[in-house]
Parts: sequence; structure tokens; C-alpha cells
Amino acid sequence: MSIRPYLGVLLLVGPCLGFSCNRSPNDNSKPEFRLRYKLFCEIEYDPRVRPVENIDHTIRVNMSLDIKYLSIDEYSNQFSISAWVVTAWFDSDLKWNPSDYGIDRISVSSSMIWVPDLSVFNADSSQFFMLDGAMDCVLISSGKVRCAHDLRAPMYCDMQLQRWPFDTQNCNLLVGSWAYNGNFLDVAIMGRGINTYAFTKSNEWEMISSKSIRKAYTYSNVTYPYLQFDFELKRHAALFAASIVGPAFVLAGLVVISFLMNGLTVRCVVCCTAMLGNALFLQYVGFHLPADGDTSPYIVAFYRDSLILTLAAVVISTLVEHMRAAGDGGFGDLCGGEAPQWLVGAASFVRGRGGRAGQLLLGEDDAEKQADEDMEDVLTPRESERRGIPRCSMFATFIDRIAFLVFSIVYTLLLLLHLANAKSANCSVDPNAVADRRLRDTLLCNYDVNVIPLNPPEVNKIRARISLSLKHVTMNEKKGTMTITAWASTNWVDGQLAWKKSEFGGLESVIISSKFIWTPDLTIYNSDMTQVLLNHDPVSCFLVPEAQVFCAFHLNTPIYCQADLRLWPYDVQTCKLEIGSWIYHGEQLLVEKDVASHEQTISDYNFFENKQWAVKEIKVENVNDTFPYVSWTFKIQRHAGLFEAAFVTPAFALAGCTLLSFWVISLTHRLLLCFLSLVCNVAFLISIVGQIHEYGDEKPNIAVVYRDSIVLTLVALLFCVAMPWMENSESPKILVTIADAIRERGGRRSRLLLGVDFEQDDLEQNDSTEYQQSRPKCAVFAPLLDRMVFATLFVLYTLMLLSLLP
Repeated sequence: MSIRPYLGVLLLVGPCLGFSCNRSPNDNSKPEFRLRYKLFCEIEYDPRVRPVENIDHTIRVNMSLDIKYLSIDEYSNQFSISAWVVTAWFDSDLKWNPSDYGIDRISVSSSMIWVPDLSVFNADSSQFFMLDGAMDCVLISSGKVRCAHDLRAPMYCDMQLQRWPFDTQNCNLLVGSWAYNGNFLDVAIMGRGINTYAFTKSNEWEMISSKSIRKAYTYSNVTYPYLQFDFELKRHAALFAASIVGPAFVLAGLVVISFLMNGLTVRCVVCCTAMLGNALFLQYVGFHLPADGDTSPYIVAFYRDSLILTLAAVVISTLVEHMRAAGDGGFGDLCGGEAPQWLVGAASFVRGRGGRAGQLLLGEDDAEKQADEDMEDVLTPRESERRGIPRCSMFATFIDRIAFLVFSIVYTLLLLLHLANAKSANCSVDPNAVADRRLRDTLLCNYDVNVIPLNPPEVNKIRARISLSLKHVTMNEKKGTMTITAWASTNWVDGQLAWKKSEFGGLESVIISSKFIWTPDLTIYNSDMTQVLLNHDPVSCFLVPEAQVFCAFHLNTPIYCQADLRLWPYDVQTCKLEIGSWIYHGEQLLVEKDVASHEQTISDYNFFENKQWAVKEIKVENVNDTFPYVSWTFKIQRHAGLFEAAFVTPAFALAGCTLLSFWVISLTHRLLLCFLSLVCNVAFLISIVGQIHEYGDEKPNIAVVYRDSIVLTLVALLFCVAMPWMENSESPKILVTIADAIRERGGRRSRLLLGVDFEQDDLEQNDSTEYQQSRPKCAVFAPLLDRMVFATLFVLYTLMLLSLLP
């Protein structure tokens, strides 16, 4: 059973678990208050008394562990565990009728009720590590009590470090009662005993298996039951294998190869280097590993033996070199002046029957052998004996070759005995083991994770169905990627992982790590992080008797997506996620969408909406190709609130500022408005370039608007500068004629184009001759040109700004 359904209740009412009997309930009291008063005050409930109707009755306490974290400290021989200890029992004094109060359960503090005095027997503590401390409990109307205790305790564990760093440790947690024997209090396993839904993996240790067993011990002819929770932990040895085990092979190779080298100097350098390396690694390993009784870890024994062998190699190399350098009067005494008869016989036998292998052992070639045979025919027997055939150098080479073979064999045996990290395959199944363990051993016996399970034989392909539960989506336009965070689940049928429930205690499911079974090599085709999803980080897979495998893994990967920013900030991006197999073609593995769940890609309880992007549409389809894959098409739209206020709205404002300058009478004010609009347009364009990365030949519309707005503002600014010159210069007669025609026939609306002051209109008409003579000709046409430029810019600005709207 899991504690999860009860945690919410405990957290909500935990701060208010206390209760006082000083105030009695009345008609206006709340139902829960009346219930608590009845349970703890009216019946005079005593938490010190075992709640049974008959003193001879036994209270049965069910227990389970919800593991959160496991760790091992080999230096102190301690195994630390962090878990929720869930206990449940029946309290005959805490029953009520739910219809009387409208409440079927309440939460109380453990100090208010009787709780079993459970303790951790093997805890590393100066006092007993009790589980009856302050904790929150849930009371159910039937009298059932369920409590959850947060356990954080170190336990003693017998460490076995002989196979370090490929060691596997077996540690346990012992829980039972110190005060009550089995006649008064019994303990039992609740549910599966050990739950791992909240388990956090350790970087150093991997939990291979776990099991829970009820046991009992006898003291003074009285039985005391207890529960034993066993954990099998395996060390992650990748770092140590690369830094400590790998160099062992290198040092062994250096010592063996030294026998094939010529020259004492070279040999001594190589052997001394190997000796120094062995000594340093031996010191390092001995310093970092704790004492392990009278036994030594295999890696320490290897470096110790390798150090001794390296010293022996130096001694042999020195001896061989002196024998090779021996002359007639020099080192000849080593061979007794003349070659011993046994050596002569051995050399003759090797020469005669050893062939080329014999020549290799004696260190001579065909030319040297022929020269020696010719010389024997010429020399007298006495002179031949003086030559010392076979020579001491030949004897030295023979010793050298024999040492090479012996050292090669010895190092091979050392590496196999001391550093072999793989246990021999053992498919024996313990019939007395718990059903879960027997099932695991049976399923994984002779199971090959590298072979696709096309079983039964008539099945020629495996269907791997995949679905997504989306959690978060974000877009990086600069990198051209969209990052998808989701829970992905896949399922397939593996005929080798089927079992009969009746043979394994009715087990309906089992959880196995994905690294122990075959998994499809699902890969994201368009990701910039090439990795096999199920093999990159092993996950827990759910198996059922019908041979169906369900695996779920966390997906957080960027995928390539070419952003289309022309409509920025109202752009909608379309990106695809493609998942399929790299190795298996469609005739072996068919990757397809899970029809039952593909429409539930976004879950309300799981999806966290992005503040910048909104998911508008998700389309899932199967792509039938040589290597079939599933394609998810995501359409996401940018939230334009911020960018609309920061970039779009100012574009309208600056356009209005430029157009407004045409209606300002003062030339200074006109120049000021145009210049302000020009500077702001340039500033916003620079800001947009910094906000939006370089985007090929296509330009965002808003950048085009600001660019064209700069050009139009420059036109307005130049026209403002040209206005004084136009008003003080003579205009062509045709322009004067057009202006007069507009004034005479266009009415008041048309005269607006000429900038006529209507208050002075009558006076100007009465003295038109004087007006025509006193006013410069171009000054009559300048207002007309001013209004025409305004109308042109107004039309252009309108078209430009409309292109920004979504």
C-alpha cells in the first residue's frame, strides 16, 4: 500500500492535531469537534493501554516502507536509509458511525492514541531508534489507524569489499517491538512491503533488488516477531574501472613486454616505471579503502602481486644482461667455463625438434645456426668444447623467453582471478525465495538484451507504440530549436517475458529496469542530441503476465525547428518531433502511435504553460517508411502582449508623430517632431535587431516597417527644411494658376490644401491685386505641396501598419 493518498490529509490538518477536553460540545459545535470529544473525552481514552477488548487478543500491525533514498558509508560499515514507514492496525476504542457525524476519517497526533513501540533493531544509535515518536495518523471510522513516520537512520551493515569496485552489498533493516512479544503484538508485511515510487537514485549505488520477510527470535522461551527488509545494492564502478582497474592492465602489459626489449637500460626504465605505478596505485587504493578484516580486496592483492612480479622482472633482466655480456674470462664462471652437459643436450633437442619455435627460444636465426654447424666441422672436439656450445648468451635468451611466457601466464591468471567483475551465469532459481525474486530470476535466465525478441517464431515484427504527455514547450529562435519536456511512454510485447500467475503466487505485475531487458532503440531523428532514449538512462519498466512491457521515460530535448519570424511578434511556429528506430527496419520493428492515448498529449494536471508560447495544435501521425517513425507536429503561437506594447504600439505612435508634424505651424516645432520620430525609429530598429536574430533573406515585417518609417521620416524632415526656401522664392506661372483655380473654385475644403486663413479670407478677396503683388509666388503653392506630401505619407503609413496586424 502507498502512503500517497493519505499525505494530503496529513499535511492539511497536521498543525491542528491537538485536542483539549476542557470545553464540552454543544448544539452549535462542529461535527468533527463532537466526534473528537466522544473519542478522547467521553470514553476516557488512555494512549498507554493496548486497545483490545480482551487482554489475550493480539494486535496485528501491518507495515511497509516507501523508500526515498539509500546510501552506504563503507568506512563506518553503515547503511543509511530515508523512507516513509507506514503502519496500520485496528483500535477497537476508536470506532464511530460515519452517518452520525458525516465524517469517515480524521487526523490526529500519535501522542493522542496508542501506537506500537516499534524500533529499528540494527540502528547505529546510542539509544533505541523508536518509531513511536511524534507523527501524524489517520483514523478511519472502522477503527483502522494508519500512521506515517519519516525514517532517517543509519544501520550497521557487514561490508564485503573483496570485489571492490565491482562489489555488491547486502544490507537489511530490522523492525520489531521491544516491549510486546508475539502473544500481544504481531507484525506483518503490508502490500508489497517495499515501495519505490518516491525513490531517488544514488550516484554511487544502484538498488538491484529488495524484499521483505517476517521473522521471529526466541528469548526466554518467548517469541518476538520482527520484519526484515533486505536491500541488494551494487556500486557504480565506471569511474573506478577507468581510473584504477584500467591502469592495472597497462602496467601488466609493460612488465610482460619488457622481456621482448633489448638492452638493460630500456628494460630497467620500463620495469621501474611499472614498479612506480604499482606502488602509487597500491598506496592510493590502500589509503582510500577501509579495513576489511583479515581479507584484502582483489584490486589491492593484484597491485601487491604485480609489484612483486615487477621486481622479479628487474632481477631476471639484470641476470640475463650479465649472461649476454659474459666473455671468455669475464662472466664465464656463471656457465662453469664450459656449457653443462644438460644444457648441451637441451639445446640439441630444441634445435633438432623445436623447429622455428626452438630457434625463437634459443634466440638464433638460420644463418647463425648454419655458421655454428660449419665451425663444428672445422674445429677439433677440444676447440669445440672451448667455444662453449651452446654459448651463455644462448642460455640467457632461453631464460628470457621462458620468463616472458611465465609472466604472461601469471599476469593473465591474476587479472582473471582478481579483476574479473562479471559473475558466472547462474540460472538456478531458489524455490524458497519470495515470488517476486523467483519471477525475476526465471524471466531473466538466459535472457539476451541484444537480441530482438521475435517470439513466437511466427511473429515477424514487434510493434512499439509510443505516446507523449506534454509538460512544457519553449522555443529558441536564435538557435533554431524547440525544446520539448514531456513524459513519453512506450509499450510492446516480449514473448520471453510471459509467465503464469498461478506459478508465482498470483503476481500480476513486476517492475524491472530497462537495462536488463531488450528495449527498442527509439531515437529522436531531428534532435541536436543524438541518443537512444531508453538506453541512455535506464528506466523502470512495468511487466504483466501477458508479456506486455510498459516503459515510461522523461523527455527533455531540443529539436531542430526553422523559425518563421516574418509576422513577429504575432508569429506561429510549426515544429516536428520525429521518433523512430535507427537499427531495425519496418520488417522487424514497427514504431507507431499509441491510439489509446495519443489524443491526450496535453494533460491539465501535468502541463505547465509557457509564458512566451501557447500550444495551439498538436497533430500525431504514423509515417510509413523503410524505418517507420511517429511524427508530432506542434503549432505554437507567441504571446505578443509584451512585444506588442514595446514594439508594435510605438510604431503607430511614431507614424502619428511624423504625420502630425505637417499640421504644426511653427517650423521649429515641425523639425523637432520629425527629428524625434527619426531618432526613435532608429532606436527601435536597433532594439529589434538585437531582439530578433539574423534571419536569412526573409525580414520580419516589423523591422521593415521601422526601416521604411525612417525613410518616410527623412522625407518629412527634408520637406520641412525646404519649406522656408520655397516660401521665399518665385514659383512657375503654372503653379500659380493651379493655386488660384483651387482658391476660386474649390471652396473652403479645397482652400484647406493651400493653408488659407479663413478669418482673413474676405480681406484678401477685396484686395486681391495687392495680395498677389505682396505675397511670394511659391508661398502660394507651398501649402498645396505640403498637403500632398502629407496625404502620400498617410497612405504609405496606413499600408505599412496594416501589415503588422495579426
